[in-house]
Amino acid sequence: MAELKVVLTMALVQLLYSVYNLLVRASLVTGINPVVFAVYRDLLALLMLWPLAFFLERWLRSSPSPSFLMPEACWNFEEIYAFQVLALLGLAYTSAPLIAGIQNLTPVFTFIIGVVFRIETIRYSRPSGQAQILGFLACVGGAVTMSLYKGPVIFPNLLTSSRVSGSTNFQDQGLDIVISEGLKKFIVEWKIDSWKFGSFCGIASSFLISIYINLQRPILDRYPAPVSVTTLEYLVGAILLALTSITWVKNPSSWAVSQRANLLAIAYAGVINSALNFSLQTWCLGRSGPIFVSIFAPVQTILTTILSLIFLGDPYHWGSLLGSILVVAGLYFVIWGQNEDCHSVLRSRELRLVPDGQPGVKTPPSLEEPLLHWATELTVMYYIVTTSLFLIINSLDAINLKAV
Repeated sequence: MAELKVVLTMALVQLLYSVYNLLVRASLVTGINPVVFAVYRDLLALLMLWPLAFFLERWLRSSPSPSFLMPEACWNFEEIYAFQVLALLGLAYTSAPLIAGIQNLTPVFTFIIGVVFRIETIRYSRPSGQAQILGFLACVGGAVTMSLYKGPVIFPNLLTSSRVSGSTNFQDQGLDIVISEGLKKFIVEWKIDSWKFGSFCGIASSFLISIYINLQRPILDRYPAPVSVTTLEYLVGAILLALTSITWVKNPSSWAVSQRANLLAIAYAGVINSALNFSLQTWCLGRSGPIFVSIFAPVQTILTTILSLIFLGDPYHWGSLLGSILVVAGLYFVIWGQNEDCHSVLRSRELRLVPDGQPGVKTPPSLEEPLLHWATELTVMYYIVTTSLFLIINSLDAINLKAV
């Protein structure tokens, strides 16, 4: 029963993240400025998290020293400010399914950055280490494929009245106001279309959040109050975003958010995505571990793709499918390697004897290994069905063309 609760909770977390992607995407294509959206989101998240931090962690907190606050402020700038802006720009210029697929890079980037800074290790001579390297290369290949190759449409725009279009021109999308003139000039000179620009923003946001996860470990060791740390993050992020809005938001009327869809997206982002999902994911981490949580990342890609096709009419491209397959396969290679390393360490501990000659403590059963097989089968089935539907639709189109 406990295992089922954790599984259902993680499935709910991924569903809530998928709905967030859809609401934000719909809000951005209606013309709301990403910086305005991020400022309101952070302020609302602060209102939700501050009471929790104050009442739940008042016995855990101590007065942080200046030596703690300085690095805290620096990586808050990197995470809350740069990550949010890049993630929103990625959603604005591409599609919700593509960004959901790119977000699967986060666990892999986190592991590789941990290896670079000697937080994690790769055993190159073992199959687990070789699988991790292969998984990283597959993820890089998938990210490059999604960014540089758009390809034909698998599922067309189901909503003909939708503002979500296949155009790769900034002005045609009506989103050219959300980037600075200098950056726009650079994009035009290098002939970078909006799809590639949004893809690069999504990859950069995943890389930045991976740096944040690795930096968070020593911070929480010194200051073990995660809700309070998160509240401080949003405070610093809101201040920096408000300062950025001075140059990015030139029209004061942009701050007047009146459309119901935009208000719903901001409320959902601040309350559900920031407060509720944070609590649920923390609860799952405490009962299952980080590998278990990472296994569920592709579920968000599947749900976002399905919901986006139904409610937004976002076209799904062949390049996104190929890239997602590579990224998800690479993710599972890395997870499998990490899982094997964990089991080898636990098995070596079980073989040791305590001083009185009694056997070591037996390792409790793990949720991760059976769930890894289940999640892998689900993901493979999804991509098989998607590819089959693509072939069927194109075959029907070819038959219709011949008939005409």
